[in-house]
Amino acid sequence: MRPLSMVQRRVLSTLEEAGEENLCALLNGVANPSGEARDVEVMRAALDDLLSRGVIELAVDLDPASRRWIPLRRAHAFEAVDTIGDRIEWSRPEELWLPRAGLPPLQVLLNRAGLALAREILSIDGWPDKQLDGYEY
Repeated sequence: MRPLSMVQRRVLSTLEEAGEENLCALLNGVANPSGEARDVEVMRAALDDLLSRGVIELAVDLDPASRRWIPLRRAHAFEAVDTIGDRIEWSRPEELWLPRAGLPPLQVLLNRAGLALAREILSIDGWPDKQLDGYEY
């Protein structure tokens, strides 16, 4: 299995604390966002691979009773990753990726395997003190 990219390592490190984060917060926080399609494509590839490795899940709905995210079925999660560019838009005034109106925001969830991997990464890399300079493969 290929080593994790720096973007993937940062995604997992970011998710370790809360166990979940919305897609836009990850895009805006893992690396300095540029508003270019490359930001989205690199994140899409990173999430696709992390899903394939079985360390994250995706959700769009909260369970009303428990207030916990309901993970998408695996096939639906891969479909959601393939369409992340349709779910977000770049705000020039704010220089941030924002959720596109009318679509439910995509939530990235860390599962048990992902939590173990995130903790291993943090023990090696330490806690990130700044964003990556940009999105690179």
